[in-house]
Amino acid sequence: MRFRISLALSCCVFVAGCGSATPSTDRSHPETAAAPSSSAATVEAKAPPSTCSEVSAPTSADTVGRVVLRGNARIPAGDVCAYIRTHAGKPFDEETLRRDVHDLWDSGLIEDIEVSSQIARTVRTVTFTVRERPLVHEWKIRGAKAVPEARIREILKGEIYDPVSLRTLVDSLRDEYFEAGYRSVVIDHRVSPGPKGQVEIAIDITEGPVTQVRRVVFEGISKSTEKDLVALMLTDNGHYNAVGGLYSADRLERDVLYMSAFYYDHGMLEVDVKPPKIDTSSDGRDLTITISISEGPVYRLGKVTCGGDFAGTAKECRDLAQLKQGEIFNRSEVVKSVDRIHDFQGMKMGRGTTVEPSTDLDRDKHVVSIAFLVARP
Repeated sequence: MRFRISLALSCCVFVAGCGSATPSTDRSHPETAAAPSSSAATVEAKAPPSTCSEVSAPTSADTVGRVVLRGNARIPAGDVCAYIRTHAGKPFDEETLRRDVHDLWDSGLIEDIEVSSQIARTVRTVTFTVRERPLVHEWKIRGAKAVPEARIREILKGEIYDPVSLRTLVDSLRDEYFEAGYRSVVIDHRVSPGPKGQVEIAIDITEGPVTQVRRVVFEGISKSTEKDLVALMLTDNGHYNAVGGLYSADRLERDVLYMSAFYYDHGMLEVDVKPPKIDTSSDGRDLTITISISEGPVYRLGKVTCGGDFAGTAKECRDLAQLKQGEIFNRSEVVKSVDRIHDFQGMKMGRGTTVEPSTDLDRDKHVVSIAFLVARP
């Protein structure tokens, strides 16, 4: 996208670029998107010029007397003017004009903008000449088999052609294929001129083979078993992230969190479950999931105390916590302790009490002491 700000009577021409409707490129596969283009300066207004704002008697040539919009045909003038902060009656400011151009570009409605300023009889008129983004005349979809065309058309929605939005839509379609197991899918898109200044967008899909999980590997485990960890995975009866199933990144992200929680409940407070590594075979049919885990030492409980505004005695604190010194730390049990102390404190002091557990790790002895810090409302 280009725009030009010409300042009449100041012998100054400023040209800047806010972006570019250049051919789009996929992250891994070349694609093209060439839409009809022409300079905004050559656009012939298809509707009479519209006045965005105007004052009858501007104080000086440094004050904007009138803001005019030209070039819009399909989009109501009021919708375009709403993005323009340059107003009649306010001082003329080039920085505000730059912001106006950026805002119009970001709206997704405008493809090209020219801004000019002219002074006649001490009245400064600022004119925005725009070229609207073309409408999409037709989406042509070829090669779709695994994902129903009706579903693809739900994803590829949009009546106005915007190259940035188009790339986002294609990425969403690719994610849909990935979720269905087609991780080698290639999606190309082409934009060509259509009737009445509109465009036609062709989506060509080469689906490739279904990718299935061949192996799930856990590295670095010694205090847990593969069976323990697999039981935490949300496989949907073996449909996802299991041998013979499909790979799902979202589900595996959830699984990693549950694995970390499992270790916290077994005293391993320094566990590090690393992001899964995904390896796909050269033919795109097999996939291996590798999860590396640094388990760390097992921590046992040390002292358990209540501090802050706790309303009971030390014995009542220990009784409520139900945590015994020397037993293996279990985060889920600590959460239950917080609830019991909170309820006790609420009965003593009323609503609004907060209870925050604070841990102190002795990394040499692998002991963790817990202080429940109570704050009254």
